[in-house]
Amino acid sequence: RVVITDASATSVEPGVAVLHPPSLVLGVGASTGAPPRRVRTLVEETLSEAGLAWASVGLLATVDRRAEDPAITGLGRPVAAFPPARLAQVAVPTPSEVVRAAVGTPSVAEAAALHGAGPGSSLVVTKRKNDVATVAIARRAGPPGHLALVGLGPGSAAHRSPAADRAVRGAEVVIGYGPYVDQAT
Repeated sequence: RVVITDASATSVEPGVAVLHPPSLVLGVGASTGAPPRRVRTLVEETLSEAGLAWASVGLLATVDRRAEDPAITGLGRPVAAFPPARLAQVAVPTPSEVVRAAVGTPSVAEAAALHGAGPGSSLVVTKRKNDVATVAIARRAGPPGHLALVGLGPGSAAHRSPAADRAVRGAEVVIGYGPYVDQAT
């Protein structure tokens, strides 16, 4: 049996494989010079309390001025950063006038999580904070990217569709019979 979930698996029975899709976007706001360990602790506690798997965090989202901050990059996930003006356009449940005055947007963590997760996303954990950081978690409406199944053979390249060639050439991962894949790349 295969279970696909972004929930943390506390126990797995024999014969069960648990797969964690990158369905979660973690919004993170941090003060200048925030100790990376304090930010990581807040992230881990928030995920644990929500019963969500760290393995399903596919993206960290933050304000542009924190894109290279060690407290953010040290979390080991890809980072998407947005300007305050863009984050200010995202409706959030717990805006902050203090954050608006300091950063130029009423929310960093919630707004970045929602914006980074894309259209149709939902906030599954509202803002949690300690004295140096805030985090929020959004769930994507669907997985990033797409899957394409194409026929490459048998036959010559003249019999292959241009769409199949484009799909293979633009793919990050290609699985197939080597000689046919080689003809399309």
